[in-house]
Amino acid sequence: MATDTDAVAGVLKQVYDSYVEKMQNLRHRTIDEVGKSMKKYDARGQGFYGAINDYGNESGGAQTENEAFRPIDSEHYEQWRVKPKIITWPIEFSGLSAAVADEGDEEAFAEVVVDALDMAKERLLSDENRQFFGKGTGDLASPSTAVVSDATSFAVDSTQYLRRNMVVDIYNGSTKTVDSKRIIKVDHQNKVIHFATSIDAELVTTDVIVKENIRDSAPADGKEMMGLRGIIDDGTDLATFQNLNVADIEEWQSTRIDASGANLTSDLHQRLEDDVEILGGESIDLYITHAKQRRKYLNLVVPQRRYQDGKMDAGFTELTFNGKRMLLDKDCQSNVIYGVVKKHLRKFEVKPLMIGGYGGSDKFQRVTNYDKFQSYWVHYCNYGTSKRTGLGKIVNLAVPSGGLS
Repeated sequence: MATDTDAVAGVLKQVYDSYVEKMQNLRHRTIDEVGKSMKKYDARGQGFYGAINDYGNESGGAQTENEAFRPIDSEHYEQWRVKPKIITWPIEFSGLSAAVADEGDEEAFAEVVVDALDMAKERLLSDENRQFFGKGTGDLASPSTAVVSDATSFAVDSTQYLRRNMVVDIYNGSTKTVDSKRIIKVDHQNKVIHFATSIDAELVTTDVIVKENIRDSAPADGKEMMGLRGIIDDGTDLATFQNLNVADIEEWQSTRIDASGANLTSDLHQRLEDDVEILGGESIDLYITHAKQRRKYLNLVVPQRRYQDGKMDAGFTELTFNGKRMLLDKDCQSNVIYGVVKKHLRKFEVKPLMIGGYGGSDKFQRVTNYDKFQSYWVHYCNYGTSKRTGLGKIVNLAVPSGGLS
């Protein structure tokens, strides 16, 4: 965020309140549910390491009285690694803008620099929550139809992760075809995004919209934190996960049920719970989905409601399935339900979210040869698991029409 004297003057002259209303939904729910891993960061190997036992000594069994033992097998182990990602959110302000704020009206709503830092922190956490539902590559949306090069707006498959003022790149495979275009309007009802100038490239429906620079010089597992789409997978989305080849290790695959466009049913839901317990030996204790799937779920359970008190109240303050809480998150894919054993989802954190700086250095650094100052939030962290069989998902569920994604 850059703060100049025009913006500060406008704030000081016109707004006299103790609270600034945030007009965009920056809520971050699911990342607050994830516990921190107790594993230590290994600087020599540059990551967090752990091991799985995917198969072992299966030489036991029934035998006759005088039969010799079968050949004894060895236990087999694989080592996984989680590499921390670097998430930053910078701000900049001029010396004059800070001075204007300091000398402003006593009833002015906020100290500008502190407000800028607070808003940057909220946007960082909101973006982390969005990343937590991805697979590290930063995919935000795709064009819903072919787009001509002189277009200044076009329809997308979903505006769920797109916001006004966001700067994006567009990729065709590994080729960047649109570089650093700022979105000036997001029409969530009609799923159309608008730019100030033409995009200067023809687009197809397989192109991918990402945040600016997210794929520039990105490692194989992406710049962004790993999310549930990648963590809970059977190799469909990621061939390699936490440094292990998924196809070679059946025990390194999660339950993935493809609904093939069908509506959510109690049988599908129960199948997810049963399959995770059969495969991993533990029961799901949290479901995560989008509010649109709540509408489908209510279609199942509301007709079973009995109004013994004579009141026509839907009777739901929190959704559950088999007594397990169902968390609703705006950043979850609208056609997916995730089922997790919470202890198997972990935050691998080198350092907690903090204002950047090192060894007691100033938190506000002057830009060389300018009367400007910069600061930033930084988080060295990633998400992952040590037991994929304790996690599962239903994908490609039918999504009810209407409403926002």
